[in-house]
Amino acid sequence: MGNQHETLSDYQDLLKDSFDQMSEISSGGGGIIIKAHHKGLDKEVIIKKVIRSKVNSIGKTGERDVLKNLKHAYLPQIYDYFEYGDDVFTVMEFIPGENFAQLVARKTQFRMKDIIKWTCQLCDVVNYLHSKQPAIIHCDIKPANIMLTPEGNICLIDFNISNVKGGDGLNAIGYTPGYAPAEQFFFSVSNKPVSLNTSYNSVGGSSSGDTTQIDEDTLGDITQIDSEIYDDATQIDQSDVDDLTEVENVPAQYANHSFVNVQTQHSEGWTADKVISFIQSNGIKNQIDEKTDIYSIGATLYFISTGIKPSPFYEKSTNVQELNPKIPDGLVYFIHKAMSLKPQDRFSDCGTMLKIASQIHKVDKAYKRLGRLEAVLVFFCGVIIASGILVSERGFRLMQDEKASHYNDIISEMSDARESGDYDEVDILFARAIELNPSGSDAYYEKGMTLFQSGQYENCIEFITDEVLNNSAVAEMDIRGTFYYIIANCYFELEDYRFAADYYSKAIKKNSGNAAYYRDYVISLARLGDIAGAEKGLDDAKKAGATEDTLLLLEGEIKYADLKYDEAQSCLQECILTSDDEDVLLRAYAKLDDVLVETMEGNAQYETRVEFLEKSLSELSPENRIILMERLAQVYMDYADNGGGNEYNDKALDTFDQIRLAGYGTFQTDYNTAVLYEKLGRYNDAIDWSLKMIEERGENYRWYKRLSFVELQRQNEFENTKRDYRQFQNYYEKTVELYKENSNGNDSEMLVLDNLYSDLVDMGWLD
Repeated sequence: MGNQHETLSDYQDLLKDSFDQMSEISSGGGGIIIKAHHKGLDKEVIIKKVIRSKVNSIGKTGERDVLKNLKHAYLPQIYDYFEYGDDVFTVMEFIPGENFAQLVARKTQFRMKDIIKWTCQLCDVVNYLHSKQPAIIHCDIKPANIMLTPEGNICLIDFNISNVKGGDGLNAIGYTPGYAPAEQFFFSVSNKPVSLNTSYNSVGGSSSGDTTQIDEDTLGDITQIDSEIYDDATQIDQSDVDDLTEVENVPAQYANHSFVNVQTQHSEGWTADKVISFIQSNGIKNQIDEKTDIYSIGATLYFISTGIKPSPFYEKSTNVQELNPKIPDGLVYFIHKAMSLKPQDRFSDCGTMLKIASQIHKVDKAYKRLGRLEAVLVFFCGVIIASGILVSERGFRLMQDEKASHYNDIISEMSDARESGDYDEVDILFARAIELNPSGSDAYYEKGMTLFQSGQYENCIEFITDEVLNNSAVAEMDIRGTFYYIIANCYFELEDYRFAADYYSKAIKKNSGNAAYYRDYVISLARLGDIAGAEKGLDDAKKAGATEDTLLLLEGEIKYADLKYDEAQSCLQECILTSDDEDVLLRAYAKLDDVLVETMEGNAQYETRVEFLEKSLSELSPENRIILMERLAQVYMDYADNGGGNEYNDKALDTFDQIRLAGYGTFQTDYNTAVLYEKLGRYNDAIDWSLKMIEERGENYRWYKRLSFVELQRQNEFENTKRDYRQFQNYYEKTVELYKENSNGNDSEMLVLDNLYSDLVDMGWLD
């Protein structure tokens, strides 16, 4: 149908077989949106009919399948695409809540901790889209396309103009003033005739009413600048341009990351031709890629943080901190860099954005004090442990020296490699760093933290003991407290709380003003059952200036260790209500889960823990929720084993996938994935996964053990005449060989495997 103002009645007969309870949400130039109940799925859905001029944005059938297979916590599930004549429809999950354009219009006030959480979530989901093969570029990220769910999480919507990179969809993207970057404007008007006397107007429609869809149908309608959108933003003078090279309230080294860093324009009204000339003069090409979405993320956060829509890319936007002084400097830098005019000045990718965003709440004080983000070294110990900052005295004295500068560059590279999980690169850089400066503590810190983060706790302890504490050139500097603390963290992870407490005590003696040292010392004593010692440590923590939420956490730990579970629960719940520190919150959630284990039984325990942990995850940033995700996945598996059904194994598998996607997969994460494939009867997947892990992680008897069990079950499903256990025998023999070489001999599953092998020999299936 060609009618641009269609109604629900035009399609009710077509949809009634599959849908009921239909109601029209909106209609206009962009099509029609219908809320309905999907009979087959028994779910509320959104049906969106797309006008034919936008059909190319959906792409070919293969690309549609890519979009249908998307699965992420912050995306609606796309259930179906279907065509009827010239009409194309999408069917997707209904997301309850309001979008951020609506929320801001209602003068909703947001807490800064929530804005930072949503920043992480937005970077997380866009990074997921960009990581697909081929990459998916959303091309219309803006407040109206981001829902805030009743659970307090975001959901990125409106995929009708999303694009599979390299697909046909890139031929029909739109342009939303204020939220779209220069290259998107350029792309949207390229190869189309634009009059020299024509000013730029917002035409076409969307839920927010300001998306510019430039195609051959609408090009002729481009006339005068829309006064509602631009108002007084049609003029630019020289003083504005001169001010664009600096951003107030941002450290000097970030001053080049201004919202717009451009060449001078005439102070005449902006026309489409002048905008194009402006873009070309700054060397920007009409190329859409991942950095297009990065700009839109920054602009969206600008709006959410200030309540003010940012100006189009060719106009100056007011500094966010002038509009909202509560915005932390780390977030100011984040928004400024994302909104850089030139794509090459923005963040390299959304994965990098996610890492930086997840640290904003931690690094802001240090950021203000030191004036550089990279100086803050944050690390995490099972549950998040405190920040440590290492800058050597020698480094300060020789900062102007070329050798010292080169050393600092290597340290920065080491930090990046460590955070990205490229541990081999860390080793290479470490050798270069100590060759330049054998006594520099930073290289030893990065190397030690790499061993810690990769779970090599024994190696980390040995490395720090031999290379730092017994190295007079390094240990003479006043840094022992930090390295004692890392060793203590390693013992804590190994659940050797006696040695952990000893090294926390040593760290306290070196730096008695660090409340975090007292906190972890008290927890270690509580885990040892040393109630008196823990209570004394609690008093010391108070004197050291521990915050109220930390003290409540420690009281909860002590009460738990003293088997006073009700009192522990009360302390921990109060801690959660009063704290905005994610380190403390994560510990409190984890310990409350321990309380549930001790106070509940049977399926009631599993059901309660699942509900509790799922809710807790929504309160934490992506990086900080990993430990709880691992807990939740284990609860899913345990529940499935105790009558919960295979759906919980599916949930566990999905959770492990999310952990790996976030870059925190461990050996145990990958091993549990193999176990889950086996439990779900997906034997071929289990075999393929185990072989892949052998290739990526190296040979380990546990992978071959899984291969043995899976191959045995796979063969048992065949008729007797078709069974062939020779591959099982190969896996079994390799398992035994590696088990004898590299294990402590305490794996009970090996006894089961030995018995199964003997049974096959006794029954004549194997020689």
